[in-house]
Amino acid sequence: MPRTVSDLNDQVRYEANLTAQDLPDADLLRLYNKHYQDLITDIVNLDENFFFEISSADLIATQQEYTLPRKTLSDASTTEAMKTIKVELQLDGETFFTAKRMSITEFDNPVEVNDQTWVNDNFRTNEPAYFIAEQSLFLLPFPVLTVVGGIRLYYAERPNDLADSNDSPHQGFPLSYHYLLVEGALMDIGRRFRKTDLEASSTNKFNAGSAEMLNELEPRSLDEDLGFVANDDYQE
Repeated sequence: MPRTVSDLNDQVRYEANLTAQDLPDADLLRLYNKHYQDLITDIVNLDENFFFEISSADLIATQQEYTLPRKTLSDASTTEAMKTIKVELQLDGETFFTAKRMSITEFDNPVEVNDQTWVNDNFRTNEPAYFIAEQSLFLLPFPVLTVVGGIRLYYAERPNDLADSNDSPHQGFPLSYHYLLVEGALMDIGRRFRKTDLEASSTNKFNAGSAEMLNELEPRSLDEDLGFVANDDYQE
């Protein structure tokens, strides 16, 4: 079974020989989330399709800009798609084509990328492209048709922070490496309470374990059929 935050708390306090008064739940949760999100970023940077989602949105005629997926969390904050993997566009209303990712710096005159006449003279519906600015997706060419579900976005979505004592890490975070959250927290606790042996031991375990985890996860094939179901969160 996945380890809950409560399980992590018990282990950390035991290893640190400290009490709940020394280490309140809220303090530990902050430490876990710091290391949890850093490790998730490392996993996503492997380019192995972890935390993978598929969303769709409608193409709107003449509309170039589309907001990237985001969701509202329980504390009313929002989280965005962490990494765009692939964009497919059905600009002709019939066939999806994979869009090429471009950078705004590739254009001699960046102002031109928002000029519909120039863009549609230089990009074709069967060879589309896109670029990302801030939290928006910009399409090249501009759509000339309104197409229901005409955008497919494949992306890695950052999991929510751990929220309370009953919460567990996302299923994409390997169960056998949940202990890294304990070791990460113990590094900080050792530093805070001047327990130098604890800090050194936990630092070594954390560094070795995180390297081992990334090495173990890296061999996955990008081309395998992962069988993910489309997520309807991305609806304009």
